[in-house]
Amino acid sequence: MVRLPWSNNGVQPGLLCHYLLQNGSSQCVMLDIVNHHGFGGNEVFVNQLYSFCTNVNIHICARCDHVLLLATFAGNSVGYHLYDVLERNCVPLPPPEVTKHSIRTGLAFDGQHSLVVRVFGVETKEVVEVEVEVFSSGTGAWSRCWPGIHLPRGWDLPKLGSAPLYLDGAIHWEMGGYLLSYHVDDGRCQLIELPDYSPNDWSCHTMTFGQCLWESKGILHYCSSNLEGIHIWALPNDPPASSPWKSVRSIQHVMLVSSNPEIFFGIERQQNMLNHCFSLQPCHISPFGYSPTTDAIYLRLPGAIISYDLSASILDVVCTFDTTSGQSFGCCIFPLDYRNPGGVSTMGRYGGGGKEQTVHLPLPDLVEKDSCK
Repeated sequence: MVRLPWSNNGVQPGLLCHYLLQNGSSQCVMLDIVNHHGFGGNEVFVNQLYSFCTNVNIHICARCDHVLLLATFAGNSVGYHLYDVLERNCVPLPPPEVTKHSIRTGLAFDGQHSLVVRVFGVETKEVVEVEVEVFSSGTGAWSRCWPGIHLPRGWDLPKLGSAPLYLDGAIHWEMGGYLLSYHVDDGRCQLIELPDYSPNDWSCHTMTFGQCLWESKGILHYCSSNLEGIHIWALPNDPPASSPWKSVRSIQHVMLVSSNPEIFFGIERQQNMLNHCFSLQPCHISPFGYSPTTDAIYLRLPGAIISYDLSASILDVVCTFDTTSGQSFGCCIFPLDYRNPGGVSTMGRYGGGGKEQTVHLPLPDLVEKDSCK
C-alpha cells in the first residue's frame, strides 16, 4: 500500500474511469492523482479499494459528490441504481413510471437524501414541451411534473458527452446550445443561452468539439473547445439578463502544442501505430472535467487523458486507454475529488507524466466483480 500526500485539506484528486467491454461487462477504475505542481508532473495510483467490475454493462448517467447514478438496459426498459463509491454500497431504485428514454438525466445528493431527475421532450403541434420525472429517496417513489417551458432549437442534437452538474440547489445540463437548470426545491426550470452558441451562424468556426460544466468557489463554469482553442466562462450567481456569462480564460491550441510537443507528438505516434492516416487536429482535443483541488482541467484526446494546470500552465499525461475496437469500446472519465481518512492507495504506483509506466486502461488485473449488479 502507498500512503498518498494530501494536497488540499485532506482532499484527494482523482478520476473515475468507466470502461464498457465487448464481452458485456464493465470496469470502473479509480485513479488517485498526486500533482507535484510543476515539479515532475503527476503521479498516478490505482486505488483498487474503490475500483470494481461488473458482469453486465452499466452506464454512468450522473455523479454528485461520491454517489453515482448507474443505469442498466434490458430491451426497452431501464433500471437505475445509486452507487456510493466510498461506501461501496449499491441501492436499486424502483422502476420509473415513464418507460421511454429520457433526453437528460441528473442526480442531486445533499449528503443524506438523493434526487434523480429524468427530462423528456413531449412534442405538441407547435412546440416541444419539457416533462420531468423525479425520484426522491425521501419518499421512495417517482413523481411527474411539467415545468411549463419549451425546448430550444437544436435540443435534439447529439450530446458531446458533457456530464450534468448539481450546484446550489439545481441540476444543470447542456441542451442544444443552452444551459438547462432544474431547481430541486420547487421543480422550476430555466434556460440560459451558452456563450459560444451561434444559432444563425453554422460553420466550422462555430462548431464545438467538447464541453463540460464544473463548480469553482461556488460559481458555475462552462468550458468548450473549438478550432482556435479551449475557452472558459463563469456564470455569476446574479448575472445580468443581457450578458450573463463572464469570460475567464482562453487557451489556444497552437500554444498548447508548441509548448508540449513531446506529449502531442507522442499521442500522434501512438495512434499512427493503430491508424496509419491519423493526424492530431483541434477536433480531437475535448475538455471533460475539472479538479478544484489542483485547479486543473482534464482533456480527452484519442487514446489519452491529459491534465492542464491552470495555475502553473503545465500539461501532463494522466493515463492512456485502449481505442482498438477488437478489445473494448466506450471509455468515459469523471473527475472525482474525494476525502479518504485513511489516506492510502491500495495498489502500487503506476507512474505518470513519463516517469514510469503510464496507467493504461482497461486494467487486466482488476478482479473484484459484482459490486453492483
